[in-house]
Amino acid sequence: MHFVAKQGDTQAEKALAILGNLGHTVTILSEADTAPSTSVAVFTPTRQAFQGSKRKYLRCSAIKLGNDLAPTWVHTTKLRVAVIRTERPERKREHRWMNKRKGFETAVEEMERHYQRWLAEDNLQPVPWSYSTKDPSITPGSKCQKAVKAWIELSSVLEFRRTWIIKKSGVQKITTEICGWQVNHTQVEFPFLRGNQTDALALLAKWSGCFAPEETWVRQRHGVPSLVVRIDCIVRNSQLIVYEVEERPAGMGLSCVVNPYFPKTLEGVARTWPEFEVKVSPKRRATDDSLWIKALNWQMPSPSPLKLVRAEPEETEFHAYEVQSVSSVKAKGNKSYGLAMGLWQQVVNTSELLWDESFVLKPLQGSKLKDLEIWDPQGRPGASKRKQIEEALLRNQTMYCQKLHPPMETGIPEYPWMIYRVFFGYDLALKTWVCLGGNWNARYNLRIHGASDALFGPLCVD
Repeated sequence: MHFVAKQGDTQAEKALAILGNLGHTVTILSEADTAPSTSVAVFTPTRQAFQGSKRKYLRCSAIKLGNDLAPTWVHTTKLRVAVIRTERPERKREHRWMNKRKGFETAVEEMERHYQRWLAEDNLQPVPWSYSTKDPSITPGSKCQKAVKAWIELSSVLEFRRTWIIKKSGVQKITTEICGWQVNHTQVEFPFLRGNQTDALALLAKWSGCFAPEETWVRQRHGVPSLVVRIDCIVRNSQLIVYEVEERPAGMGLSCVVNPYFPKTLEGVARTWPEFEVKVSPKRRATDDSLWIKALNWQMPSPSPLKLVRAEPEETEFHAYEVQSVSSVKAKGNKSYGLAMGLWQQVVNTSELLWDESFVLKPLQGSKLKDLEIWDPQGRPGASKRKQIEEALLRNQTMYCQKLHPPMETGIPEYPWMIYRVFFGYDLALKTWVCLGGNWNARYNLRIHGASDALFGPLCVD
């Protein structure tokens, strides 16, 4: 994308410096220049008309940034970004976790990726009415929708873009039954940026050598713990922060449903895999594996010599499949890799815990949030009580303690916190991990997982 600003507009120049670092073409225009029609103009509005725009640093709207608010040099493009302010507003004392302000740099990065989404659409011109998920409220017959439709007609845009934005009443969501589970999902997309992909791939290269060794087919033949893994993580200030690496992840089938791009990326790396069958314990509820197998159009041999085992490590009757396994069997959920990688520390006594700070306590081996305790002095929903933590440590005797990095804020009132669940497949031909994308997962709770009150959406990669 091409972003432009006027020389001497200090706030706009700050934004262009950030956009330049993201790899975009940026131009500081001279006094006589006007914005090219296909460029995105960044400017300070000619008058202060946004006093009610709490928590916002930018305004991006072809509707609300008319010529009366934009300098003359901007009138030549409909792609407009007004810089409202660059300073951090004062934080309220009450409910500070709900009122946390995003910084100017984060606002610019969000604006950039939203424009990326608009411009990635095929055969459609951009209609960037707003970068904010709450502005405007696109409802049938609303004043803003009428203005958008009028602008589309004037601009010869042939059809309305898919409305992914959040309404004031909540997110536009769909509820779908997926393998016996009721799943709430939406078409709102978030990108997993290239820089974060690079960081994740470097982490997986280290993780592969740190994960508990097991005599599986994939380890013996290819030197990795699994053909497919999932990183549960967040991105804050452009930095990747990893919660855990799931070496036998669920959720690929769900991603095939909620993320229209996921089946294609999965198919690309799966071409290098031998076909394998999923062996599911009768003690488990239905899995979503049938959905991704269907997406790959696999014609499963009966039985396949290779297996993906869906059973707990204590189910010893499945240990015989270890030498045929494309992922973990006995080592499922083993978290010892985090010690070597510096992700967490081992604790044996509550006196080792720093009660003035937020932390997560997790078992040495396990999954599905079992025995996972969250200590949060701020008292956010989903946190454990001190007695629960003390009892968990007494019961397990030894546990891992990780600093609590709060989930990302979504801006969606019903689902304020989210994490990314990013899948990676091991390309057997290239002998490297490939980022497949996946889904973002949100809840009104620090315990973010696939509960019935959770929300999922597509996490996309370029």
